[in-house]
Amino acid sequence: MHPVFVYYKQSILLLLSLLIDTSRQYQAFDVYLFFLLLQNQPIGYIISSILATDRDTGTNGMVTYGFLNEDGTHFTLQPDGDGALLLSNFIADREKQDRYTLVLLASDGSDTNKRETPLELTILITDENDNEPFFIRLDENTAVVQFLNITEHSSSGTSTGTVNQASDLDLAPFNNIYYYIVGKFFLASARCFICSRLLVIDFCCRV
Repeated sequence: MHPVFVYYKQSILLLLSLLIDTSRQYQAFDVYLFFLLLQNQPIGYIISSILATDRDTGTNGMVTYGFLNEDGTHFTLQPDGDGALLLSNFIADREKQDRYTLVLLASDGSDTNKRETPLELTILITDENDNEPFFIRLDENTAVVQFLNITEHSSSGTSTGTVNQASDLDLAPFNNIYYYIVGKFFLASARCFICSRLLVIDFCCRV
């Protein structure tokens, strides 16, 4: 018999298509799974438990696990009883790549008529607030300095202009940006200079 994946821990979506071939009397499963992995988790983080069964007995019913398209760079499998643990083997960065597609392979123990069952799954990298807001520069060598002018004796609430837009690489709500002005007034000779620093913080810092 073909090994059959039967248990998934921490999966958020499961679509199962069952095909039965009565002439050969085995079941073939096409399964698509999505798992969540929070970015910046340490190497060895357990993503999910995987378990497949085989209705054959003896050696033919012993199931081993492997990957069809993964060399261990990003993910590994660790034996766990009759099943296996799917582990991360890298520190995920959602801003660099937000998903990975894997094909797990469950194989029986036959030496003469080995049967295998693939399981396609997607690892979704979820976001955390790990990026600071920043003001957009024209180029790397240009300092973030902006001059705004206001006419003397202007009434309160007069607009002095629009500041350069800030950005945040995180996803919502962590990329909701709020602007604040901090600074002091400095007197020099007969002229008054307003020297202020614009503070930009994101959603997480604000709440």
